Amino acid sequence: MPGGWQEAQAALRDLTSRPGWSMLPCPPLATEGSAAMSLPQEAPRPTPTPARSPVTVQEDRAMVPEVAAPQHAMEPGSAPSVDAAASSSSFRSASELFPPPAGARPKTPESERKKKDVDFDAVSKSIVGRRGDGTAGQKRSHTGEAKDSKESGREWGEAWLRIADADQLERIVPALEATVHRADGREKISRGDIAGLGFVKGQIEEVLILPRLHPHLFASALTRLARGLLLFGPPGTGKTLLARWIAAECNATFFNVNASTVMSKWIGEAEKTVKALFQLAADRQPSVIFIDEIDSLLSQRRDADNESSRRVKNEFLTSLEGADTDSGDNVLLVGATNMPWELDHAALRRLPKRLYVPLPGTSARVSLVKQQLQKHNEVHGLKGAVNDADLEVLGRRTQGYSGSDLQQLLREAAMGPVRDGLRQRQLGSTVDLVLRDILMQDFECALRRVKPTFSEDQEQKHRSFNQEHGTCRGDDAMRDADSDQE
Repeated sequence: MPGGWQEAQAALRDLTSRPGWSMLPCPPLATEGSAAMSLPQEAPRPTPTPARSPVTVQEDRAMVPEVAAPQHAMEPGSAPSVDAAASSSSFRSASELFPPPAGARPKTPESERKKKDVDFDAVSKSIVGRRGDGTAGQKRSHTGEAKDSKESGREWGEAWLRIADADQLERIVPALEATVHRADGREKISRGDIAGLGFVKGQIEEVLILPRLHPHLFASALTRLARGLLLFGPPGTGKTLLARWIAAECNATFFNVNASTVMSKWIGEAEKTVKALFQLAADRQPSVIFIDEIDSLLSQRRDADNESSRRVKNEFLTSLEGADTDSGDNVLLVGATNMPWELDHAALRRLPKRLYVPLPGTSARVSLVKQQLQKHNEVHGLKGAVNDADLEVLGRRTQGYSGSDLQQLLREAAMGPVRDGLRQRQLGSTVDLVLRDILMQDFECALRRVKPTFSEDQEQKHRSFNQEHGTCRGDDAMRDADSDQE
């Protein structure tokens, strides 16, 4: 190919003739017609360069002038030459220098192959336990249409979706539904099941139960029923039984809520749980939300409180009585606490009925002991050995005992016959083990072991709080009337 060699030699001459080009001597290219190629000339050997310090090297670099790239003038309207385009780019990729064959398939990077092999539906199902088709995370449209959750088969209305998305509601609402107290006929609490507390039960009937049983009598704004009730007093005086009695008398849905039901480790979920609780109670009204130890949730706001607990308190207050609260909702919040002085003042204002639940009186204590002994004798088929005179003695000797203290006293007295039967069996008696009746001596032994848990200092604190914030004040409200009118 004589023409190819000549073109290559001409291109080489043109390249070396450009200004600023320097290269070592190169042997001339031989043509096809020449007999033999001339021997290459010997290149001059490099002269050894003496060692220089870094400072000298930097000075030498600063003295070297920059060689500007050759500028090729181009006439107007003319296209750039091939040589100019080649000289403008000093780097070419391997795919440009070595193009693939015509029939070869393009190679796919290994990372792309791995992405194509991943089953994202399986990964999503393994993480969240549901399908990864995106149906659970769809957003609600602005038209207000209810969204159908395929996982639970439940439709969430507009009021629900303003609280949280469908995924969060599917986790929050079932947990709140688990707090609903479903009592059958045997567990239904009546007024007679609560010993004593005649004054407190009368106030509850007048303010809370009657408006729900006869709403036409309380239709005006002045006679509108209260949305909040606070029961405070010594521990073990029947505050929880009073709340269950309210729900049973009103035939209402009873939510038994505590701090663990509301609080969450996820930021912002506790407030949504509170809002969902009141929304669920409104959907199932009439409803009673009972919060035992309410001071753990609605304590006084301090500077040391974290942001999460402060938001939960604010959400409770706004849900109970706020701008978005419907005054027609038949929802009652009942809170019970042993330390009412720890409650926030805004929470006290939203609980307008604040009733002190005192310790049971003498007749209430006698009635409670008598009822529990009758149930015990019916279970074991006993006749009973404690008469009314003994019960009166027990009523006077248990001054200052709460309902829970009396229950513990009865359990300790009931263990007397059990210990005697086990002692006879250890002595080798062959008689079948049969429980005997509970005697007065068993109560004497129990009185030496069980002491009242409510002190006089705590009673003074409750008395001061009732005089300042209680609904019913005076000595009559601080003690249980012995004559409980049924």
